[in-house]
Amino acid sequence: NTATGIGGGGGISNTAGLLNLINTSFTENSATGLVGGGAISVFGNSILNIVNSSFERNSAVSDGGAIFNEGSTLNLIATAGNQTIFTGNS
Repeated sequence: NTATGIGGGGGISNTAGLLNLINTSFTENSATGLVGGGAISVFGNSILNIVNSSFERNSAVSDGGAIFNEGSTLNLIATAGNQTIFTGNS
């Protein structure tokens, strides 16, 4: 997936909402516009919770190869036997 506009987020763009990602994979997404976040962009008082997910080979021309966060809460939640992995994002 590729986001070419202002909002970024090749996989997901979230504005002012709650987003829970559990056991999710984001691979080879890109953002080529003014705002980054190859896989995910979050803005404006959003809450993003990520549990046991992977981000691999995502890219952005500007900021955040995997995730771009502006003014939001980002929680990487680790539980026994679960982890979130970031590999090869740029």
